[in-house]
Amino acid sequence: MAMVPCPKCGRLNRAGAKFCGGCGQTLGAPAPTAPQQPQQPPRPTFSPQQPVAPARPTGAVTKVMRPTSYLLIALGVIAVICIVAGLLITFAVQSGLIGNIALAQTETPTVTIKATSTVPTLVAPSTATIAPPGVTVVPTGTSVPAPTGAAPTLAPVATATSVSVIAQPPTALPSSSGKPLGDPWETDGAELNLINLDIRAGSSGSSAAVAATFAFVNKTGQRILIEIDYSKLYVEDSQNARYVDYEGAKTDSIWVDAGKRWDFTRYYSRAPQQMSRVPASTKYVSVVVEKFSRLSNVRWRYEINPVLSPIPSPPASSVKVVGQPWEQNGIQLTVTTVDVRAGQGGSSAAFGIAYKAMNRTNQRVLLEMDWSDLYVTDSFGVRFNDYEGGGYDTVWVDAGKEHQFERYYSTQANSQSRVSPGAQYVLINIRKFSRLQNAVWQYNIVR
Repeated sequence: MAMVPCPKCGRLNRAGAKFCGGCGQTLGAPAPTAPQQPQQPPRPTFSPQQPVAPARPTGAVTKVMRPTSYLLIALGVIAVICIVAGLLITFAVQSGLIGNIALAQTETPTVTIKATSTVPTLVAPSTATIAPPGVTVVPTGTSVPAPTGAAPTLAPVATATSVSVIAQPPTALPSSSGKPLGDPWETDGAELNLINLDIRAGSSGSSAAVAATFAFVNKTGQRILIEIDYSKLYVEDSQNARYVDYEGAKTDSIWVDAGKRWDFTRYYSRAPQQMSRVPASTKYVSVVVEKFSRLSNVRWRYEINPVLSPIPSPPASSVKVVGQPWEQNGIQLTVTTVDVRAGQGGSSAAFGIAYKAMNRTNQRVLLEMDWSDLYVTDSFGVRFNDYEGGGYDTVWVDAGKEHQFERYYSTQANSQSRVSPGAQYVLINIRKFSRLQNAVWQYNIVR
């Protein structure tokens, strides 16, 4: 069959068809043409408000920058500025042009309480003495009756005015086991000594487990104010149990004149106002002072029922016999008489010793004497301290003149004591006496 294309759309139609099956064009007639439109000038493609861009040279390629490109450039500029500024600040600090720059971290101040489980239990050479009467401990398992009588009170002292004392964080305690009873600690002319310790036994006496007597000596040359926080003074035993002030945390203050001594007694128990005793298995107790006047972190150690062992005799070249003088810097000191007490009669002191000091200079000399620097030890190492608890004294001695004096010694201040049974000798020790230091006399006990 013959096919006829449509002159308009080009579709093939069968021969004899009058109209195109695709577009409806009449077949056999020429396709209509669109009337010619009159030519109009081209319309502008820009807004009247926008400036006309200048014509670009033929063949030029224009690169359009995206907004992110501007952001990257800005960040790069900022980074360069920061690096340059850091270098300038570092140079200025190292050159000393400005002060050191540091980041300050805010920290809340805290008070660290030393745990009783960390108290050192190092065993020092025995410096204990024969226990005075009443210094025993109650056997374990023994019931303790309820306390009777009034609560312990402070011994009368000079009038003190109470003040508010700001607690200071305690510092770390010394690693050593502590000084023996009667051996003072001193800092900047402020001297503190433990002169008597009473470890209570049974149900008799005070409810407190321990009574401690301290002696403070002002060696500064001027009147000073002592501020006291009694919570900074406490007792610990060899089982790491702590005994706090019987009256609880209290503060106080007192003036002490130059050269004067102030004694005070405090009582200690496991808790304030609580009946308590030191266990019978305790080997020793430590009296700890974290802060008192100018002193910090000091302690004394007292052995309970120690086993005494003889100590070696000192070299003969390091000691003198009674009657021989020691002399340093024009001051001569001699032990003239040693009285070793026996039995229970007579004086409570274990020893009475007479001294003679002579001024061998050509001028008047002021002798300064701290009685706690003069003490006695026997051949078992037991220490006997000044019977009156020490103290400070001065005396003028003219050129060529002498000053004689006597001192008495016991294991604790104002307590009965005697030399250890079996002791072969005693040593009279002078740690410091005016210009003279470290002098020792040996006195052999003849049996």
